[in-house]
Amino acid sequence: MRVMLVDDDISSLEVLNDVLILNGFECDAYDNPKVALQRYEKGKYRAVLTDYLMNEMNGIELMKELKKMDPDIVVMIYSACDHFNLDEIALKNGAFNFFAKPISWTDIEKVLTELKKLKV
Repeated sequence: MRVMLVDDDISSLEVLNDVLILNGFECDAYDNPKVALQRYEKGKYRAVLTDYLMNEMNGIELMKELKKMDPDIVVMIYSACDHFNLDEIALKNGAFNFFAKPISWTDIEKVLTELKKLKV
């Protein structure tokens, strides 16, 4: 299963990419959400994991644009932002799940389990 990762924090992006690859996922990682949006192809990815707080656009904005192109895409958002009720806002806007950053190993395992359940 191919997963798109989007995070402007290169170190977080690399860690998540490495963990997913080690667990059998194919990943395309982008440090710019606008570039990720340009490279997105419907049907190529089963899920997108994205940070919320990024310079070019936030994760909810990215998710909304992706869902215009592919309403069935699964988007999971994570963030270190302490914005009140950000998790509820993300889920209300269509996110499959929301995680606090830094993502713990428990959270990564949860993401992996959820992604594996999505395999068809």
